[in-house]
Amino acid sequence: MGRRRLRLRGILLLFLFLIPSVGTVLYQKEYGFESEESPSGQIAVHIYNGQQEERLSLDDYLKGVIAAQLPADAADEMVKAMAVVDRTYAAYVAGDRMTLDGQWLGQTWLSAKERQKKGWLEEKLDQAVSDTNDCKIYSGEDLILPLYFRLSNGRTRSFEEVWGREAAWLVPVDSLWDKNAPDYVQTVTYSGKQLANILSDSDPSASEWKQITPSMIQIVGKDDSGYVRQIQIGGQTYEGEALRYLLELPSSCFDVLAENDRITFTCYGEGHGVGLSLYGGNAMALEGKDYTEILSYYFTGTEIR
Repeated sequence: MGRRRLRLRGILLLFLFLIPSVGTVLYQKEYGFESEESPSGQIAVHIYNGQQEERLSLDDYLKGVIAAQLPADAADEMVKAMAVVDRTYAAYVAGDRMTLDGQWLGQTWLSAKERQKKGWLEEKLDQAVSDTNDCKIYSGEDLILPLYFRLSNGRTRSFEEVWGREAAWLVPVDSLWDKNAPDYVQTVTYSGKQLANILSDSDPSASEWKQITPSMIQIVGKDDSGYVRQIQIGGQTYEGEALRYLLELPSSCFDVLAENDRITFTCYGEGHGVGLSLYGGNAMALEGKDYTEILSYYFTGTEIR
């Protein structure tokens, strides 16, 4: 019963991850945003900035999102790559609609003042959006869902292995640049009692656990990229990504060291590991690769147009 529940939780995580696109469609159908016309012929995005609602052109929206995703010193070609990624995502969600609600896109957006505070130059963002000139990423004739994350363990992951559905453009590729990141390795430590409490709160069948001991933990499966697919704790089987969310681990690529009452997860990389590595893409840009080369490398078999 416990294993079934946790597998269902893994499926739920897929829908939580994809909920911006699902939620946008439902919200717009409910509130009629799909019937609005955009005077510029470009997708418009409604955002809520504090108590104020703003209607932005897609270009203005992209600048605020890119600034939230990347550091201000990101390489120019990486900034362009993210302009294409975010434009593709917005178009993927929008379908034939011309207006989106920013809440359902699920992306952090920074105002011009916030961008300046973070160290961004507006000219750099303007140039990235302008130079990519409405480019989006396609697999055949279809827009892709362009997933990204901060930092891999040195190799990206397959969408199918993580979430159980095929996506031909989201297959493993080497991202060895990521191993040079200063925070490539991070550790998270819990006491046996803390770990038992967290797991009990999320899984009633684990409520009898008072403390997790070393003998109760065993990694039972990893995917081809080295990320934990399943781990047993006290006889319960957890999906690696589900446990990452529960324990707020940087990555589901981890080793476990249990000594006395301390259980330490040593994690490699940061994020789910599927799609574009922000760190790796920036490293490619610094090596002289342009944004099309970066995107074509991480999104296998795609075309930018």
